[in-house]
Amino acid sequence: KNFQVLTKVFETLSGLASKSTAFTKRDGAQCISGLAEKVADVKLRTPAYGALTSIAEALGPKFVMAQLHKRTATHKNPKVTADALLWCASAVTDFGVGVLDVAFTIKWCKDALGQTNPAAKSAAGKVLGVLHGWLGPGVKDFLSDLKDAQLKTLEAEFARNPFSGGDGDGGGGGGGSGGGTTRKVRATESATASGGGGGGGGGGGLPRTDISGKITGKLLKEMGDPSWKVRAAAVES
Repeated sequence: KNFQVLTKVFETLSGLASKSTAFTKRDGAQCISGLAEKVADVKLRTPAYGALTSIAEALGPKFVMAQLHKRTATHKNPKVTADALLWCASAVTDFGVGVLDVAFTIKWCKDALGQTNPAAKSAAGKVLGVLHGWLGPGVKDFLSDLKDAQLKTLEAEFARNPFSGGDGDGGGGGGGSGGGTTRKVRATESATASGGGGGGGGGGGLPRTDISGKITGKLLKEMGDPSWKVRAAAVES
């Protein structure tokens, strides 16, 4: 319970993640199970954040975010979720979106926006704002089911994080974060990940769905039909 002892514990975990090539996802999960709750402790937040970042460099931020969500989603203290999301916002800035599960991150933020706790809502907005800086207006397509008041708040975050035109893999900058160079991920499978669930990568990290099977010969013929009504219906389809 002594914060000075725990600070040294977290620094040791950070060192293990940074220096040991034998550091596995099982090890990372065990570390995060102890770190997740402590991000809400003002005396331990900095060393806890540092350890999480070291683990993300070793195993990928996608893995760390998934573990944080698992540990905080049912926690009784909403501040734990809020501060976990604030680390996620910094991770998007540090690592870029090329090694994230963008669809998962957006869903987590939307869930947090539905909470009653203002800190959790604010933190979720900050994550979405940083994502907007990397991915641009396409982020809004995944938020259309939110309430008008929520969207209005998010617009302010988007304004603070204008789209920088980055390529989604670390070459551009997260808006308002200085942009430029991003942290390297040591784990090969994380470094080659393109954004995770919900339809794969591409498009700067936004999830995509393959619709090529729906572009049939019949549809193309209708797009060239002499009748503008048929053409319009085909384009709408």
